[in-house]
Amino acid sequence: MKLPVHPHYLKQLFVRCTWTYRVFILIVMVFFAVYWNTLTDKAPLEDKTAQDEKISLLKWPACDKIIAGEISNELLSSLSFNYSPAKPKYTSCAGLTRFNGRHPWVSIEEENFPLAYIITTYENYQRLARLLRLLYRRHNIYCVHIDATAPESFASRVHQLVTCYGSNVLLVPPSERVNVIWGEFSVLEANLVCAEMLIRSKKIQWQYVLNVNEKELPLRTNWEMVKAMKALNGSNLVQYHAGNWTKRIPKSKLTFNFTWYKGSFLVALRRDFVVFMLRNPKAVAILDALQSSRGHITVPDEMFFSTLAYNPHLGAPGACLYRTRRNSTDPRTMFLIRYVSWKDTMCHTKRWRNEVCLLGLKDLPMMIKAPQLFANKFTPNVQPEAYDCMEYWLIRKIIREQDTHSLDKDFNDTVFAQLYCSTFHI
Repeated sequence: MKLPVHPHYLKQLFVRCTWTYRVFILIVMVFFAVYWNTLTDKAPLEDKTAQDEKISLLKWPACDKIIAGEISNELLSSLSFNYSPAKPKYTSCAGLTRFNGRHPWVSIEEENFPLAYIITTYENYQRLARLLRLLYRRHNIYCVHIDATAPESFASRVHQLVTCYGSNVLLVPPSERVNVIWGEFSVLEANLVCAEMLIRSKKIQWQYVLNVNEKELPLRTNWEMVKAMKALNGSNLVQYHAGNWTKRIPKSKLTFNFTWYKGSFLVALRRDFVVFMLRNPKAVAILDALQSSRGHITVPDEMFFSTLAYNPHLGAPGACLYRTRRNSTDPRTMFLIRYVSWKDTMCHTKRWRNEVCLLGLKDLPMMIKAPQLFANKFTPNVQPEAYDCMEYWLIRKIIREQDTHSLDKDFNDTVFAQLYCSTFHI
C-alpha cells in the first residue's frame, strides 16, 4: 500500500527546506513508511506471494541437537532465544497452507485413501492454525468445532482461518456448538456433532476419522497416517482399559445384553463404524444412557467407543473379537493412538493437566521414536519451544517426502498390523 502523500507536495517541501530539515523530513518519511507497512501487514489473512511465505529450512542447530538427545541446561536455555524456521506467518493464507513455498505433495496412495479429522478448539488460535496446517491435505475432509463459550473474536478468527482452505474444511455453525466441560458428556457431544456433519457431507468419501484438539501435535505425516490406518486391516483404533469401572456406568438398564467397557476418548474409526454409532438403535440407546446420566457419572466419553468396539455381538463394523490387557512386553497390546505421560509416570516438566503430563523439551528424543499417531499434550505456557521443535521435525519429514516421493526410513506400520484387533475383528 502506498503512502497517502502527494509527490508534488514532497518536492516543494524539499526545495524550501534547509539541508537539516531535509534530513529530518526524510527520516520521518522512512519511519512512517515502515510503520505503515507494519500496520498493513497485520491485516487478517492477507494473501502474499509464495516467495514471501517460503519456509526457510536451514538447520535449526539447537533443535537438532535436542532431538538427537544432546540435552544440556545451556542448550535448553539457549533454545528460547532461537526462532523456529518452521513457524508459519499467521497473517497470510499462503504461509498457513504451504511448506517451502509449495502445497504439500500427495502420493497416489494418499489420494485413494482420504481421511477425516474432527478438531475441537477453544482458545488458542495460533496452535489451531499450526495444527490444521500440519494436517491439511486437499483430498481429506475436516470438521472444526469451536467451544460455545469461546469469545466471538476467537470464533471470527477461526472463521477467517477456515476460508484459507477449501470447502473440505467444515465449521460447526454457532447454533450447534457445545459448551465443552472436561469429564462431562459434552466432550463426546461436540465430537458427535462433527461426526454427523462428516457423514452427511457428500464432498469426500473418507475412510477413517480421527479426533484431535488444539493441545496436540501429530507425530506422523499424512502418508504415514494412511499407512497406519490401512495396516489396521479393517479394524478400529480404540483402546480398552481393564478394571472395575462401576462408578462410570449409567444406572439405567437397557433391554439388550452388553458390557460397559472403558477406553480412551481419542480414537481412529472406520467410516461405517461412525455410521453404526450414529444410526444403529442399540448404539443410540447406549449413547442415550450416557447422556441421561449427565452430571451423575464422570468422563462418560471414555465409555462409548470402547463399549461399541469390544461388544462384537452388537455388530459394530471392525469391532474386536477379544479384549487384551495392556502389557508393556507385548507390542500387540500397545496403545498407539496417543503418546502421553500420565501422572504416575515420569514427567520432565513437573506440570500436569487432568492427570496428563505437559510435554517439554526433554520428552523430544523419546517422542520422535514413538510409534503413536499424536502427542498429548502441549500448552503455550509450558516450554513452548518443545512444540516449535516438534513442528520443525515433522515439517522436515513432510518436505523430505515431497523431495524423495518416499516414506521416512524409520516409519514402520507393522506395529499397527500386529495389534490383536487388527487380526481378530468382525
